[in-house]
Amino acid sequence: MEQSDKPRRELSAYVQGELVPTLRSLFHQQSSDASFVDLYLNRLVAATQKKVTQKEGEIILPRWTIEGHLGKIQSISYSYHPSEVATALKQLLDLITIATQGDTKKLRFSRDMLYGFSGVLGYYNLCDFFLNTTYGKMDTYWLPRLLDLSVSNAIELESSIGNVSSWMKYNVHNLIYDVGTAQAPCYFHPYDRLSAYQNELEIANIIIDTEKRRLLDFRKSLYLFLAALTPPVQPGQEGSGDDPVVAVKEVRKEPGKHTYVIQLSDKTRFSGQHSFIIGVPEDGEIKLSEDDTNG
Repeated sequence: MEQSDKPRRELSAYVQGELVPTLRSLFHQQSSDASFVDLYLNRLVAATQKKVTQKEGEIILPRWTIEGHLGKIQSISYSYHPSEVATALKQLLDLITIATQGDTKKLRFSRDMLYGFSGVLGYYNLCDFFLNTTYGKMDTYWLPRLLDLSVSNAIELESSIGNVSSWMKYNVHNLIYDVGTAQAPCYFHPYDRLSAYQNELEIANIIIDTEKRRLLDFRKSLYLFLAALTPPVQPGQEGSGDDPVVAVKEVRKEPGKHTYVIQLSDKTRFSGQHSFIIGVPEDGEIKLSEDDTNG
């Protein structure tokens, strides 16, 4: 156990001791905030430092539990393995490196990363659907747009996910807490056990809707974080051939929202460059407008 834990400890020590302070400093210099670092990166690093224990020969994994505001569900709990979180975190660091190099076409959320963070960020069942069921594996719309971090896809990802609620309905009874599920990847405590059995579809929708919201909030924060790290396109470096190029010129933190100034170049349709302003409020719809400073 001591030997196998060494890479995980070294990775989490590096992220906590060097990378996180560097990213915070970078964001402060850009007059932006470090919300992704504070909301997610620190949390993921802390998860890699949790201990895996044993009791009477049974492996006990650390858990993340949330209580309240879940309708008929009193609390829901997810287990995770620190080493799996550390492996996914290493892939996240690779994404950050790619973003700082400006190669946005390579910004993709891997399936390993999706799975590695699913317990500690609380979207395990949605991840299980996509990675381990026939319906999920056949999905050609929602998951590819989730994994592609080169574009926002915010509107597309608000669409419903086919078959997931009906699949979840038949799993609800297996997630109700008892002694046999104490070490399960996910379990929940209902306010009323009988009502939970009688309202499996309602419980399924609660679980899927809240997991989807957590996953999309994480992806949105990660996407904006990577976009802010991507260097703006310099004159003469718009890309190869006639490919359209979009780059973040400026990031502004305003009360209740972030504002991004986006620069668009497309040699096949117009000359020069055009700028647009994207307003991303903490709540509400994203708004796009043309920059008044366009030539």
